Amino acid sequence: NPKMLHDFMEIARKSGIRQGLGRNIKKVMNNWLVDNLNEYQVTRNKTKLKEIIRVTRPNNKDEVFQSYMRYISRGELTFPRAKALKKVINDLLNDEITPDTINLINEYKIQLDEVKHSIVNLSKDNKKLLYGEIYKNLNYTALILNLVALERVFSTETIEKENSNWYGDFRYKKVVETDIPDDILYTVINRIKDIELYKKSNMLPFALFNVYKQLSVPEFKQAIADVLKIIAQDSFSIDKDTNIMVVIDTSSSMEYNYVSKTLSCMDIATIFGAMIKKSHTNTNVYAVATNIEKVPLKKQDDVFTMADTIAGMCVGHGTYFEQIIQKCGDKKFIILITDSMQADDFEKKWKKFNIKKEKRLIVWQLVNYETKISNDDSIIYLAGYSDKLLHVIKNLIEDKASQIDEIKKIKI
Repeated sequence: NPKMLHDFMEIARKSGIRQGLGRNIKKVMNNWLVDNLNEYQVTRNKTKLKEIIRVTRPNNKDEVFQSYMRYISRGELTFPRAKALKKVINDLLNDEITPDTINLINEYKIQLDEVKHSIVNLSKDNKKLLYGEIYKNLNYTALILNLVALERVFSTETIEKENSNWYGDFRYKKVVETDIPDDILYTVINRIKDIELYKKSNMLPFALFNVYKQLSVPEFKQAIADVLKIIAQDSFSIDKDTNIMVVIDTSSSMEYNYVSKTLSCMDIATIFGAMIKKSHTNTNVYAVATNIEKVPLKKQDDVFTMADTIAGMCVGHGTYFEQIIQKCGDKKFIILITDSMQADDFEKKWKKFNIKKEKRLIVWQLVNYETKISNDDSIIYLAGYSDKLLHVIKNLIEDKASQIDEIKKIKI
């Protein structure tokens, strides 16, 4: 899409390999523009496309393509969606929402971020009408990422709070109270809980987790928790009599080791641990660091409550995995979720302990740190943080496939 093309251009320009893009790269980019641009992409990505064409200077005589270029560079309303978007924006600025406005929004799939700068003058009734119409048609990813925005639009009280992530500390306004109309509220809830929409979106569970942390409306939070429960059950439906021990590394490195700009290893490990427990009752979850303790999880709690309980365990800051052996008891399968920055030689100790290979150890490494394959077939190493790995682990536990077979099944 145009955003990715723009990102590619920026990376290429800043690579230090050469000055500028170079003729061949410009040619490839211009060919992509000619072959792939459409009205929707042009209106949604006008600013980024303007930056791209300033650099690549596309020269194609196709009439449709030229109409896109005139819109991007001079703002001329040269195609139907551009005209529709302009009319909708003018209507909103004038606090007028007519049946024609609604028809244009639906026909051209006009998105919230295209018109949100135009809603400052809207009356309460028109705001309700607009947001009800837009939110019932958002794709799943856009719906989830705009939940906080919906809370803020109808908020009656906010407070300023502080938080931190990959970028550092920042301040934001947290919604304390919001008055979302019931018809919008329940429409959105039903769409959040639509599992088929979720699956089509290819969204990872952690996008839900990031949004959950920012939400204030209990119904939204419960709907997201319900979705994660169903995802876990779909991915990890294992015979209830199978004994499983899940060990979550809660050492200091897990909290400060980020796999993305908003997600730490601790976030991911605790969510996965909670998802396994939520989908399989006969699972005991332990937190390990300097010490190891069983986590007192309640089956009726939702995934996020369980994850918070795991993260809140006080077991120190070190990383000593050998003590897992003392706690595994009759558990045949042990799943360790970690960043693998351990202070001992757990694999060596495990091999001595599991001589008869009656138990299987699955080490789930969340970051690319000393990822390896063991020469002991009772030890399996996995790497990454896709929820699809839950299904891989399920099949490994049920002996339905070898590790290599499962890896080959995963589509990149």
